[in-house]
Amino acid sequence: MPDMWIRKIEGKEVAVRMRTEADGVALDEPQFDVIFGRDVDAAEASRGIAAGGRAISPYDDMVIDGDYIKAEAQAGRMSEILYAVAIRTASGERTFRAPTEDDHAALRSAEARFADVKDV
Repeated sequence: MPDMWIRKIEGKEVAVRMRTEADGVALDEPQFDVIFGRDVDAAEASRGIAAGGRAISPYDDMVIDGDYIKAEAQAGRMSEILYAVAIRTASGERTFRAPTEDDHAALRSAEARFADVKDV
């Protein structure tokens, strides 16, 4: 993630805040909170965890070399993380929310179904 912004339109700002621990325990996979408007810290939202082919671990701030990232991706040891869901309100306005367990379950189901039919 080069930054944490979802939408930078003045007055309609939306960003995510990454959490790597809950109740003092490190999470296996980061979780995200969706933050709106005045609650968005622009400096914090502008800081990402990837730039110039390198990344910074959100767990310990260690710099991760781009060659290592590439090797891990090519070996199939990297995956995507759902960090926000775009939705439309009853009035038709587009907004965002944090993913729920139902969202994650739906993605797992879709991935399994795709694996079944991709070569058919």
